[in-house]
Amino acid sequence: MKTAALWLCISFIFYLIGHLIWTIFTIMEGNADFKFWIISVPFAIFSIFGLFASFKLYKNER
Repeated sequence: MKTAALWLCISFIFYLIGHLIWTIFTIMEGNADFKFWIISVPFAIFSIFGLFASFKLYKNER
C-alpha cells in the first residue's frame, strides 16, 4: 500500500505543477477573466488537498 500512496503523491505533484504552469500561461496571455477563476480555483484546491491527503497516507503507512 505504501507504493500506491507514493504513486498517488507523485501524480498529485505533477497535477499541481501542470495546473500552475497552465494558470501562469493563461494569465500571461491575458485570458484570465472571472470565468477562468471560477474554473481554476476548484482545480487548484483539489490538487492541494489531494497532495496533502496522499502525503498523509504515505506517512501513515509504515
